[in-house]
Amino acid sequence: MITRARATGRHYVIAAAVILLCVCSPAEANAGSAMMLGRAMHLYFGNAVFGIVEGVLIAWLFKVRAGRAVLAMIIGNYVSMFAGQLALGGARAGFYETLLDGASIYEISDLHVRYFHGLFVLSLLLTFVIEWPFCLWALKRVAGRRFVKSLGADLLAQGVTYSVLVGMAAWGGSYQLVTEVRLDPSVVSEAGGDAKIYYLSPEGDLHRIRLDGQGDRMIAPLGLANNWVDLVLTQEVHGGPWALCLRERSEPRVLVPDLGMSVAPDCLDRRTETIGGREVAMIWNRGPYTHALDYRPPDRRDWEVKIWWWFGVLASNKKTGEQLKVALDTPLVTWRAEYGTVLPDNRVVFEMGDHLLLLDLNSRRLGAIAKGRRPIVVLRGAPAAAASQPSSSPSPAGS
Repeated sequence: MITRARATGRHYVIAAAVILLCVCSPAEANAGSAMMLGRAMHLYFGNAVFGIVEGVLIAWLFKVRAGRAVLAMIIGNYVSMFAGQLALGGARAGFYETLLDGASIYEISDLHVRYFHGLFVLSLLLTFVIEWPFCLWALKRVAGRRFVKSLGADLLAQGVTYSVLVGMAAWGGSYQLVTEVRLDPSVVSEAGGDAKIYYLSPEGDLHRIRLDGQGDRMIAPLGLANNWVDLVLTQEVHGGPWALCLRERSEPRVLVPDLGMSVAPDCLDRRTETIGGREVAMIWNRGPYTHALDYRPPDRRDWEVKIWWWFGVLASNKKTGEQLKVALDTPLVTWRAEYGTVLPDNRVVFEMGDHLLLLDLNSRRLGAIAKGRRPIVVLRGAPAAAASQPSSSPSPAGS
């Protein structure tokens, strides 16, 4: 009988290991799952997986029925998950809305570390307290010192699952904002050139600012609270000035009829639409995965720059093999990257977390230009390196 029970326990161990290995994305369990990773599918499925693992370990070490232990720990994981959502989900949102609302990118790293450590300890204590009665129930038929053994079983379960959670969060998260680049405001203050950035302010108005963060002025009071709008560059196919337009659900609305652009950026997603009986070329670079707009001549594009929403800015140097990633996807906060534009000197303007950021690929320095969204970079004077590019017929990036 004992041999059969041990064999059954081994089968549970093997099954749990297989299930755990098949979960390719980070799983979630316990009260900490409300803050560790916020993905609903993994939140609900992951708690079942960890309940099986915890139950099998408890059954194996304390010689109790595996079925009872697994059932108890699965229920305990889901109870603590919902408790964690109530207790810590709001704290996670409060971190973003309150602490980060007025913070600069230069303060975020320190704020995140201090806040996350505190919430992690709190979630671990909360999980231990909530799941202890379920451990006590799992050891219902254990002989002697059941109370003490249930505390040990609880410590074991949380130690194992939280170790896995922390490892998966570290593996799945992106901390490259503070590890692969150097946060340096001088990269913005030292920026020169004739580049201007049109963007939407936090209030939803159209603004224009220089690359060095100076000369910010409102161009048009729009009051756009909707995030599902785009700023696009348009030009009649048969020539004419480049205009800045607002694209919503309807046809583009002209905001600036003539930007005075002498060169247009290359774009893989350039489209032609018929508007008012006229063929109009449209350039914009919003999407889950896209190449950045590019003002560099084709023969000077050693760096290939892609913008991938959750993965951030991905840059690779085709000559040296150097790789660079700029992202912020941590257990407490995720910033989506969009609207990347590469300038002739290998500087990249992009939006991340409602900040307009400037990245110098050569020096790996990152700085903040302003708070806002949807940046469109305009070069009024053709850069010397790109003077050979025609202003009316930009070629696809990378061609």
